[in-house]
Parts: sequence; C-alpha cells; structure tokens
Amino acid sequence: LTGHVPFDGDSTGEILMKHLTERPDLRKLPPRLRPVIGKSLEKDPLRRYASIAELSRSFEDAVLGRTPA
Repeated sequence: LTGHVPFDGDSTGEILMKHLTERPDLRKLPPRLRPVIGKSLEKDPLRRYASIAELSRSFEDAVLGRTPA
C-alpha cells in the first residue's frame, strides 16, 4: 500500500521482532484510510475486523468520507 516494506532492519531477527512488536508506519496512506488499515493489521486478532464484510464496509466508508454507523 505504501510502496515500501512495513519494517526494515539490519538483520532478519531485527525485522522479525519489529513485525511482532511495532506498529507499521501508515503516514504515507491517506488519513481517512489509516484507521481502517491500522485495525486490519492489529497484532491481537481480537482487535482486528471480525469479518471481511466489516472490513469492506469500513474501507468503503473511509474512501467515500462517510461516518461509520
């Protein structure tokens, strides 16, 4: 989405640790999409969207500038 890998580092181990502990930098995305993509990339599966339909609705709302219900 941003044109770059989400995490970079000097070693595979460093990159792996970043995948496990850090949040990706979403500043290159349009501001309305950041919360949607951020939620879809949550480390804790319980904090992600419960279904692809829920993600799709949130994404569409963000793209169209609608306030979610």
